[in-house]
Amino acid sequence: EFKLTILMAQLPGMAYRCLNDKHWTMLYVSDGCAELTGYTPDELVNNKLIAFNEIIHPDDREAIRKTYTLKGNERHQFEQLYRIITSTGILKWVWEQGEAALDDDGKIVLQGLILDITDRVEMEQDLRESQGRYQSLFEASPDAILLTDLTGAIQVCNARAAGLLDTPSADALVGKNAIDFLVPEDSLRIRSNLKLLIDEE
Repeated sequence: EFKLTILMAQLPGMAYRCLNDKHWTMLYVSDGCAELTGYTPDELVNNKLIAFNEIIHPDDREAIRKTYTLKGNERHQFEQLYRIITSTGILKWVWEQGEAALDDDGKIVLQGLILDITDRVEMEQDLRESQGRYQSLFEASPDAILLTDLTGAIQVCNARAAGLLDTPSADALVGKNAIDFLVPEDSLRIRSNLKLLIDEE
């Protein structure tokens, strides 16, 4: 038991065991719950100060209940991505993986691990926003922009390139060879240069 306690203390996030009830009444939580939620184990276990359901973001509670009720009844493993609100009002994104099990009395309990993935979620959101800005600039550019591989095959291009090459749409250009649109003398020179690049690689 001592070794297990030490192991649980080293885990990132919060290990837990809870009832499959409307409060997600915690029967056990590891010490990591303090860093994750701002509440101590004593405050969470048996809903002494607050029920875990109250920590979950209100907009995510219903979806979690549907997932957990189904999986709990089927006694399967489950995973879930949702938001919590800490004791100081900080919003965090967490990823939970667990399983339904039977206790000594034959009742369904849930047990698993909850990890803080806020940094990863925010990074992915920033990346999507950055990609959106890039896409807007790419499409709005007055210049024709084409991305090709070393053979000249077009991977992606903007609407201005399609107009310049008298093609119905940018998608219609994908897969075609950009060199084929050049005048013969330029085409030969570019093919020669690309061959040199490929040979050097």
